[in-house]
Amino acid sequence: MPNKTAASDTDTVFQSGRRYANGRNKGMLRITLYGILFFLVILYGLSFVPRSPRERAMRSAFVNEKYAAALDEIEIENAGEKTSLYKKNGTWYGSSGGVVFPAENAKVSELIQHLTKIRKLYTILDSNNTISDKNQPFVSILLKNDLNMSTKVNFYGQNFDQTRRFIRIGESDGPYAAETDCDAFLRADAGFWLDPYIVPQNTEERRIRAADIQSLRIAAKGVLKTLKAGEHGFSEKASKLIALRHGGLAADTEGFYDTGAFSLTVETGRGFRFTATAENGKAGAAALRFDSFQNTVTGTYYEYRYRVSVSAWTLEKIVELFIE
Repeated sequence: MPNKTAASDTDTVFQSGRRYANGRNKGMLRITLYGILFFLVILYGLSFVPRSPRERAMRSAFVNEKYAAALDEIEIENAGEKTSLYKKNGTWYGSSGGVVFPAENAKVSELIQHLTKIRKLYTILDSNNTISDKNQPFVSILLKNDLNMSTKVNFYGQNFDQTRRFIRIGESDGPYAAETDCDAFLRADAGFWLDPYIVPQNTEERRIRAADIQSLRIAAKGVLKTLKAGEHGFSEKASKLIALRHGGLAADTEGFYDTGAFSLTVETGRGFRFTATAENGKAGAAALRFDSFQNTVTGTYYEYRYRVSVSAWTLEKIVELFIE
């Protein structure tokens, strides 16, 4: 007689096996679907990551170093400003909007070093996808020399990780990408290039030390007084004066009021002389006008004419030098 109980048990085992197999298959299907979904999400995300353009590198400079010594004019321009730096008698001048000022020679020299530095230039082969603002340079620098040669370097935007900036050199069709080590000097604002001291250290007189100053004369608060080298405390006062800095170029559009008469005249033992006049000011500050640079020995007059902002505190420090 057949064992019905045994047959029933066997059917139960088979059914359990089928359920287990079906569950396992569904689990594998879920894992597969999740894997495919994860892969698609990754692909979607990667579609937004900028791809490096096709490029090839070469070693070159923006400007040939052999022409660096002959450079005598640099024009820096962006959308709103333009500053010209030009060399005269071995000294760099700055000019912007009718203002002529002593340029900080160390900054100009460093800019030239960056422009003549041998570096990797990456030729961009698919520029239409990379330089979207290729017709709108961030800054343009035009370099001229006394050999009647000129080169223009246009600087554009940066790549996605901001390690390189796109450039064009001269009239070349091909764009390049280069490291951004010179970004700090891509400045068209005149104030960046201006000598920062009230007694300028970058004129044709070169660096003026306290020992070079022969006399100081001030007219302020109804007092007219002259100090001369050799007098008691003169060297210390001259040292304090040459350490004072101004606050940059004064804007012509500011609303000023009369601060009263103030003028300071500095003269060196070599005959170099200039006068700074506080022509007007505003609350807590004034504007010093420099426009009478000359050499009393040679009869030479210099082109400098500029106005700088100074604080009331700085003016008081100057006046204190003349008050016992």
